[in-house]
Amino acid sequence: GSSDERYAHIEAEDRAKVTSELERTKTWLDDVEAKIAASPSTADPVIMASEITLKVGSLTTVCDPIMRKPKPAPKAEPPPPAADTAPAEPAAEGDPADAAPPPPAGADM
Repeated sequence: GSSDERYAHIEAEDRAKVTSELERTKTWLDDVEAKIAASPSTADPVIMASEITLKVGSLTTVCDPIMRKPKPAPKAEPPPPAADTAPAEPAAEGDPADAAPPPPAGADM
């Protein structure tokens, strides 16, 4: 149906266009079937195969381009930060980051 995931990307306006065309064609077909049922079997045909072919062509021309629209490509998400990054190396001896804090002012040792 129209809620099918394969067609979820088709805009509502385009869906309405397809639905409208399908309803018109269905109404036309119902009318033709009623005329056929009401006519005697010895009467000339109420409809020719060429008329049906034209109607199918019209329906296909309107609906196929809409129904065959490809899904948009998924949006590229930035890659998550690598979880296996190496831990930061400890500060080398003599680096200020590794040195003991200076004694508080006025403290006797």
